[in-house]
Amino acid sequence: MKFYEFEAPYYALIKASNEKEAIKKYTTEVCEDDKDEIEFHQITFEEAIEEIKSSIDCSPQDFFENWDSLVADKAKELLRKDSLGVVLVDSSLL
Repeated sequence: MKFYEFEAPYYALIKASNEKEAIKKYTTEVCEDDKDEIEFHQITFEEAIEEIKSSIDCSPQDFFENWDSLVADKAKELLRKDSLGVVLVDSSLL
């Protein structure tokens, strides 16, 4: 499994088997723009975890001492699932 971070025209983190599959997911589920205008790159599993952690706007760190660890564990669980597809998407599309 590979992880692709799309940066333009809209942000998305996509889990896919290869680059071609990631582009297809992006153009069918996130943005139908011309494939030539899409900016993306492959990232590591660890970088994908950090992207998920940083996407959480509000963190109840005041209530949970181990919040970062909880989020990291859930991110790993999500990224290790066999399912492919969009993991994160630009909030302006919601």
